Amino acid sequence: MKSAVIASFLCLLLSTAFTSPSNAGDTLTPRRPISDDGSTLTSDGGRFQLGFFSPVAGSLDRYIGIWYNISARTVVWVANRGRPITGRSGHLSMSENGSLLLTDGRSSTIYWSSSSPALAEPEARLLESGNFVVMENGSDPSSSAAWQSFDHPTDTLLPGMKLGWNLSTGLNRNLTSWATSSDPSPGDYVAGIDVAGVPQLVAFSY
Repeated sequence: MKSAVIASFLCLLLSTAFTSPSNAGDTLTPRRPISDDGSTLTSDGGRFQLGFFSPVAGSLDRYIGIWYNISARTVVWVANRGRPITGRSGHLSMSENGSLLLTDGRSSTIYWSSSSPALAEPEARLLESGNFVVMENGSDPSSSAAWQSFDHPTDTLLPGMKLGWNLSTGLNRNLTSWATSSDPSPGDYVAGIDVAGVPQLVAFSY
């Protein structure tokens, strides 16, 4: 009986080890990257996922993005929107100081990166709000974000996201349309806050 239990346990361990990665929790660290093998980050409550995707089924163009975790995938943020990786060799990792790096595993070419916040023990967590936050391990993401996707929106305004100028850093947060429904590169239309006179939301085209 004891040997049968041990055999069953070993079978469970082996099946887990050889199962394709699918969910890496909600946190990325320097020792816990994700690759374009079906691995995703999922926010703690399950509302959002972050991972690799193609806007069109069968396309070789791959992007790292955030989407609502529902059957009809709705992408709300794209990192490398102007520079897709061709094929499934993408790798999203974090440097020891907290920079996010999107590379092609075949050539180590950097396709996108975030700023370098110089953190001692960095981690990046996908929050239930849809915000992807880089911070010190164990800190409060609402008050200690060293970098966050909410400061670099694409075409979607989520609850809690701000538009316009950060007067402390000089960062201007705008929404920019996709080029087409199948191409997330920056399109012709921008929405943001006009601070000339009374601040107001404006939309314009290039």
